[in-house]
Amino acid sequence: MNVAVPALPHLPSAIQAEGENLLHRQCSLWGQDVKNPGGNLLVRFGFSRNPCTYIKNTRYDLHRSEGPCEAALPAGFDSISLWGFGMLASTSTIHLFLGRFGFQPKVATVPAESAWALDELGLRPVENEYEASRVAPVLLRMIDWIAAYESWVSEGCTSRSQGSEAGAPAVHGLLHLRQPAATEWRAYRQVLAEALQPYLQVQATR
Repeated sequence: MNVAVPALPHLPSAIQAEGENLLHRQCSLWGQDVKNPGGNLLVRFGFSRNPCTYIKNTRYDLHRSEGPCEAALPAGFDSISLWGFGMLASTSTIHLFLGRFGFQPKVATVPAESAWALDELGLRPVENEYEASRVAPVLLRMIDWIAAYESWVSEGCTSRSQGSEAGAPAVHGLLHLRQPAATEWRAYRQVLAEALQPYLQVQATR
């Protein structure tokens, strides 16, 4: 039985606004992570740093491969890419982009490896119910990954000026932001999952 659902970009305005606020702040936190005096936290987590040669921008890529990246990526993800303007998760069937502004999931038609600017991703909206049902679980796993990353970072937030014990990332400053971030993302994930239930139900019936 088909379940009638609106187009996935049209999330309830309150949920979309909350997601935009969280992701905007998260992009700022990732920006601080690359400048961390104790070492670039994205690189330490397993990301590769890929600066652009023709514009002032850098992309960070986390691939599924041997080593720490294998455990760092959610199940079913081939890679995660980060820019100052948002993040992209790639699976075997879709490249899903979340922008820093708007929190409106879009499909990238160009792989992350070929893009350093927003207009190079070939973004388009989710086209139909079937695609929306594929997007919904990927979007939730993206939120899960952000929360897991923030939990990893918070292990190093033992003080505003000192890193934690050996093995945890050394993080300087932003303690008041890092400690609640994982909790806030997990709480938001629950709200978002409720809003996405119609899409998840469509996926379950296929």
